[in-house]
Amino acid sequence: MKNTFLNFNTLAATILAIGLMTACSSDDTALTPDPDTESDPEPEQESRWLTVAAAKMGEEPGDGNGGTLIYAVNTVDAKDPTIVIEPFDHGFIAPSNRTARLQSSEDGNTIFNISYAGDTGGNYTKYNVEGGQNFTPTGSEVSIAPYVGSAPRWIKLFDGDQTGAAVYVSNEHEIDDNGTPDDATDDTYIRTDANIGVVTLDLVNSSIKEFQEHSIALSAEEEADGYYISRIDMPVLNAA
Repeated sequence: MKNTFLNFNTLAATILAIGLMTACSSDDTALTPDPDTESDPEPEQESRWLTVAAAKMGEEPGDGNGGTLIYAVNTVDAKDPTIVIEPFDHGFIAPSNRTARLQSSEDGNTIFNISYAGDTGGNYTKYNVEGGQNFTPTGSEVSIAPYVGSAPRWIKLFDGDQTGAAVYVSNEHEIDDNGTPDDATDDTYIRTDANIGVVTLDLVNSSIKEFQEHSIALSAEEEADGYYISRIDMPVLNAA
């Protein structure tokens, strides 16, 4: 019987040769990354202005009767926990006797304001946002008070910052005086007529586009129970 022995030097040389062949083969073959497994780096988001509104108190905490201050901070600083802003101390005073009715443009670069209540109530103004307490007036000041009063509610449509709509409700009570107009003690309440006014604003040119009024009524059963519409806080416009 013939036995074949492989000594250590021969075995080491064989392993080394195989290793060199493998290394050469690896160098000759270029590795192509799998697009399905490679993750693209997240694109950096462009910073924008975020405007913070601070309602000041009048005589009582939380009454909002002291006016409104606004302060703009960019998104980078807004995410930084070390950044402190103080809109009450360093904010821009938005014209309004009470809490200003504010809307922002879609890109955050413009603030639209309708002052609320008082002698300036119903005044529409627009400002370019420049950071911090820096807000520069732009466009004309327009009063919508003759149409919707000095304390209107309003919204900005999502049409590329083109249009705003403000609303109000006026009421007239229908009373049966029972033939005694000078004596209110025998009067009988019948119903209340609610008249809604809507004014649309051209936000680009700072002007009034259109004004319409509509009388709206509830069901006879609801009116018989004394219900009527006296206020609209947040108008919502649909495709109809």
